[in-house]
Amino acid sequence: MFAYLPARGGSKRIPRKNIRPLGGKPLLAHVLDVLSAVRGLKGIAVSSEDPEIRALAGSRPEVVTLAPREARLSDDRTGFLELVCEDVPRFATHFADQELMFVTATAALVPATAFEAGIARFRANPRGLTLGVTEFQPSAVLALAGAPHAELKPLFPELYTLPTGELPRTFVDAGCFYFMDLRLTTGIRRFLDLTPVQAVVLPPEVGIDLDTPEDWRRLEAAFQAKSAKSRSDR
Repeated sequence: MFAYLPARGGSKRIPRKNIRPLGGKPLLAHVLDVLSAVRGLKGIAVSSEDPEIRALAGSRPEVVTLAPREARLSDDRTGFLELVCEDVPRFATHFADQELMFVTATAALVPATAFEAGIARFRANPRGLTLGVTEFQPSAVLALAGAPHAELKPLFPELYTLPTGELPRTFVDAGCFYFMDLRLTTGIRRFLDLTPVQAVVLPPEVGIDLDTPEDWRRLEAAFQAKSAKSRSDR
């Protein structure tokens, strides 16, 4: 199994997100530090079209960058599955391996133990998808949908009146990591088409999907809290 990190330079909502400093160190560097300690990986790949990002990643002996990512696969419209189908194969050829851990820079606070738990879960059933998730509290079945100034309706009216203790546990993709066998991705439209879907549950202060400036503020706060706890434990 090898790890693949997509790290383009043109992120819009959080400019230069992949190398934005977190605690004085580029976001991507945090992820690479952890992946370097993960047992069970054949190698680490970073894919980018950006010279600065490529230089940062390529300065580490454990990281493979190959050629710059194609421009057509480096814009806002390129999705994860498109990268898996059109960019990841060159790294799979390099490592001579079809088992993939797709990781994002969002995973900056994910510990090595969580990645290793994902590897173990994937090994238990390698025909499916294993991903990092966070849990909805108390449950997503209580969600209301609609326009707040018009009308809201429960998404799951048949479950909405259940006692809290009987509500099913529900989870959301944390956007941090995904395990899959590349040989099974032909013809799928989304990662979740790989079944069964298995998960590693991440704490909410770890599984932070970085899409907006508010997400970045949450990440900074979680990082500072983690750093303060680490200092106090010394």
